[in-house]
This record gives sequence, structure tokens and C-alpha cells, in this order.
Amino acid sequence: MNSKIEFKEKFLQNDLSKTLEQEKNEYKEIQKNYHTMLSNETKDSIGIITNFSPQTGPGRYAYQLFREIKKTKKTDLVLCTESPEKEYDPEICVVFGKKYPLFSKTLNAYYIYPKKIPEFKLYHATNHFLGRIAETKKPCIVSILDLYFTESNKHSPFFSRLLAKKAIEHAKKAEAIITLSETAKKQICEKIGLHEDKVFVTYMGVDFVKFKPYNKEFSRKKTSLPLDKKIILYVGSEREVRENSENVVKSFHEVHKKQKDILLVKIGKKSSHITVLIKQLELEKNIVRIERAPEKLLQYYYASADVFLGLDMESGYSLAVLESMACGTPVLCSDREQFNEIIGSKGMTADPLNPTDISAKLLRLLEEPEKLAKMSKCGLELVRQYSWNKTAMQTLKVYDKVGE
Repeated sequence: MNSKIEFKEKFLQNDLSKTLEQEKNEYKEIQKNYHTMLSNETKDSIGIITNFSPQTGPGRYAYQLFREIKKTKKTDLVLCTESPEKEYDPEICVVFGKKYPLFSKTLNAYYIYPKKIPEFKLYHATNHFLGRIAETKKPCIVSILDLYFTESNKHSPFFSRLLAKKAIEHAKKAEAIITLSETAKKQICEKIGLHEDKVFVTYMGVDFVKFKPYNKEFSRKKTSLPLDKKIILYVGSEREVRENSENVVKSFHEVHKKQKDILLVKIGKKSSHITVLIKQLELEKNIVRIERAPEKLLQYYYASADVFLGLDMESGYSLAVLESMACGTPVLCSDREQFNEIIGSKGMTADPLNPTDISAKLLRLLEEPEKLAKMSKCGLELVRQYSWNKTAMQTLKVYDKVGE
């Protein structure tokens, strides 16, 4: 029997006659045996390790790499999670962490998961939060997606920034670092002191089977969005300052003064701060906020939009920008260097910190349908360069170099 399936069945058994202490001891024994069973199965395999779900950008990166690379090399995907009660694909390795009252994801990534990773012939930690794996697991490659959480002047909690910095110090001991753009590579080499020969760029890709042009009317019916409005789409958590929700809402407010037939559709976690702002600007009827769009409908949200906003203040990469372009949706992007590197002249850019600039550019697009049509066509041509197969082939070259 597959050890991953066997472990899941044992773990989910619930014997009410056992005491809590017996349950804890049994759990520890199962975990120990599970680690041994996995290591016996995976020691000749490449381990691609993530602690994010496939509904997130970092998670999708890991899952897509796994799907592509396993076609040519023996590969396992390791999902590190604090949620043993959920159902998981029996074909992936699941490593369970602990549930902490605060900073659970960060604490598990730094203290717990590195100790529980099974044996592989090569390890790939697919985000820098898992960088401590490089301390003891060899040979190891770490993907550093960006350096945002290491910056002391950012709005993430001090404790999270501290552990992120420590994790990156461990990641420096990896045999190679992978990042997602030349801009990010330059920042990594300058800020954490790595030689450029150790850092490799592999751009993210797009799933073209899923993300492709769809009929707009059909897409809006699938997503229950109105047919008689111009729709602006934005994807990002309102709780993450860098995802710029405040400036997006302020910009939309300015555009709405001049065009009443528009709707902002916002996908991502809500915050009380943005709720108050929307009420102050009297936009409750003009903004649709969706905390989590069903994964099976995401492509239809992209295809429903007249314009997609990719206005992160600072990001190593925006997978949503590429996916929306693949659906034929014109993009208004942040004018930051990493976005210019990816989209070039195929989209329009604006200063993400300047609502006046954003609203002027957005209004121009909405008033020029010919411009939108041209941008849609150019975006579709550009995005064909970014396939997950190409990402996997670039990543395999790094694996081969490290394994030499």
C-alpha cells in the first residue's frame, strides 16, 4: 500500500476510547513511522517542497513545477501544512506542523518543517520561508521569490521579518538560489551578498489549458457578474500593504466620478480598513469584494474584466498579470522595474503610489476601445513565452548543475 495513503488512513482514525495522552503518543509514533516510510520511497527522488496551497502564487509555482518535472525525472511534491484535518492528494507527501496561536505559518516554516522533510537525492525549497532546509538537507536549492518580508521598514510584523531574515541567512548555504526575474536577481545579489553565479532566473509560467480567452458574456454568467457594466478586476489581499488596495480603491473612486457604468471586482482577503474607506467614498454598490474565488472560476473572472489592475507596490513577480493576459484581458500594471521586465510595452503602466496617475491611465483605457483591443492582442502574443514547461526546463538545468 502507498505509504502516503496508509498514513492518511491511520491519522484520520478516531478512537474515542483513547485518552488525549495516548492520542498524542500514537500521533508521534505514526509521524516517526511515516517519515521513515517516506524516506524509503523518496531517497532516489527530487523533493519539491512548499508550504502554500495551489490557490496561491507560491503554491501554484511549486505544484506546476512538480507536474512538469515529474514527466522526465522521479519527483515528489512535499506539502507542509498545519491542517491535518483536510483531505490531501494521496500522491503527494504531506508533512504536518503544529498549530500555534500566532505566526503559525512562519514558526512552522522555520522550526518544524525542516526537521520533518523526508530524504531526497536533491531538495528544492520553493520559497525563502523554508530556507532553513538548506542548513541540513543537501544538496539543496532555494527559491527566493522576493525580499519584501526582510525589509525593516515594511508593514509585516517584526517577528515575521526577523525569522524571514534568519531563513534567508540559512538559504545562502544552499547550493543554488532560484528567483523569478533579473530584477529580483540583482536585488538578491546586492542585498544579501550572493555572487551572481549562484543565482539563477526562471520565469513563472501560465497554464494555457486553463487560462485562455473566453467569451465575455459567457464568463460573466459563470461568475454572476453584470453584463451591462465595464468591469475592473484586481486580485490581492487587503491585509497586505504592498498589494495596494487603498490606492486601487481611491483610483477607482476618481474614475467612477466620470464613468458611472463601471464596477470594481476585488478578489482577496478583506480588511476593516478598506471596508471603512469604501463606506467613506460611498462605493458599497460599485465594488464587489470576493474573499476567495473558487479555483475553477478564476479564469472566468479574468475573462469577465475589461481591464485587469496589477498595481503591487513591490513584488518579485505577479502570476495574476500573466494569467489575465492569457485570458485576453488588457493590463494596467505597476511601473516598477520587475513588471516592466515581464510585460515590456505590451501593457500600460502607472505609478502604484499615485491614485491620480492610476485613474488617468484607467480612464484613458476605458474611453479607447481600440486601445484595449490592441493591448489584448499584444498581451496574448507576449504571454506565449511564459509556459510552465519552459519554467520546468530552466529549473531542471539548475538541478543538473547542482547534481554534477
